Amino acid sequence: MGTRGGAWTILHGGGARRAPEIALAILAHRPDLVVLTEFRRSLGGQLAGVLGDHGLTSQFHTAPAGAVNGLLIASRDTLEPVPYTHLRAHETRLDPVCRLRLETKQ
Repeated sequence: MGTRGGAWTILHGGGARRAPEIALAILAHRPDLVVLTEFRRSLGGQLAGVLGDHGLTSQFHTAPAGAVNGLLIASRDTLEPVPYTHLRAHETRLDPVCRLRLETKQ
């Protein structure tokens, strides 16, 4: 059985007003992995909590300062950070490594 994944771009961080609608739309697809772009911890924390309540408990997010958008990755399976040097060792011209600094959920 494969992994079901999805990506969602949240306009301006999501906000409390839109979080329930966004969460329902995401959860309707029964994903195993979700990537949210334009995520702001200050506004999207509620959304991250709802995803966690529905089994997407392994979460990493970027933590830009102020009103800067970031990224949230949420998964049903445990996500384990891998050092960038390890990823670079497997990089090819056709499969470049994306440089993304993720911080663990506190």
